[in-house]
Amino acid sequence: MSEIGKRLGQRVRELRTQRAEQLTQEELARRAGISVSFLSMIERGERVAHLKTFAALAKALDVLLTELFSGVDQEPSSPSDLARPLSDFCRSRRLSSRDIERLLGMARVMFNERPDRKGRDFAPRHLQPNPEAAYRCTDRKST
Repeated sequence: MSEIGKRLGQRVRELRTQRAEQLTQEELARRAGISVSFLSMIERGERVAHLKTFAALAKALDVLLTELFSGVDQEPSSPSDLARPLSDFCRSRRLSSRDIERLLGMARVMFNERPDRKGRDFAPRHLQPNPEAAYRCTDRKST
């Protein structure tokens, strides 16, 4: 099987699973009018479908055919290629600009790293131990 065929299958699976409402293979196959086993072979890169089938898959996934084929002819290398899954995620969930800003805010908090107190590599602040909090929780007397 060609490398492009494998990437096309990966792209179909990616679009199917990164939707707000994840589609099962059964549901996508039904919507596209193909068998589940054929869809499975496409996603695994074992078969390359005809253009009409890819058009039916794109319609069932609610994406343009060009979006289905986007980037499958090259290895991800540029920052825009590497960010495509995040862009697809936001688009598939129809996130507003406010939602995207909130998502970025969470990412900034998650990846705002500093060394932990025990000299281990790095840990996000929200995952670092807080001994005082643990002490307060165990020091309470029951009434």
